[in-house]
Amino acid sequence: MTERQRIKVDDAGITVTYVSEPRLSVFGKVLHQGGVSEFASPWDEISVVWFRMVAWTPDAEPAPELTIDLTWGEFMEVHADAEGFAEAVGELCDRAGTVPPDSAEHVEIWPGG
Repeated sequence: MTERQRIKVDDAGITVTYVSEPRLSVFGKVLHQGGVSEFASPWDEISVVWFRMVAWTPDAEPAPELTIDLTWGEFMEVHADAEGFAEAVGELCDRAGTVPPDSAEHVEIWPGG
């Protein structure tokens, strides 16, 4: 099953959307319908947004990721290949008055650290 992400930052907060494709058996039968899940988090429910470099396996190149920590202890991870990722990083940094990270940093980018 393939899953894609989208992220949008606006005056209301951060919206992360997950789109999953249907999963088929080798015979073409649909095993999982796929679908769209959207999580809209208003600013007052977001405690911090981290930009970090993550390597998922020891031999993998580190790749950028956003981790959005919510006030009640949950979090969402948004990978660099998500639609709107670069724009979201730029918008979060603009809102926090910080410079977008340009290296393998682990840095708070909102509300600004």
